Amino acid sequence: MATAVIYVFDYIFGIPIFGFMWWLLNGILVEIKVVSATGDVLTLANYFWTAALIIYILFGAFWLPRKIKEWEVFR
Repeated sequence: MATAVIYVFDYIFGIPIFGFMWWLLNGILVEIKVVSATGDVLTLANYFWTAALIIYILFGAFWLPRKIKEWEVFR
């Protein structure tokens, strides 16, 4: 059985991992900008990157308190 601290660290350590993936994917945007003459593909890629970040933060905002409550119930 895990403690609530492990769940907090799991979420906190997920942020730098997600940030590293974000940094890698932003490198791809530079290459897409060269290929995309109209900018539509670049705009779509920016929407995907931003949506992924928002989903991670929103999901974590609901997941983390539920996991802590779950731990308190089992404790």
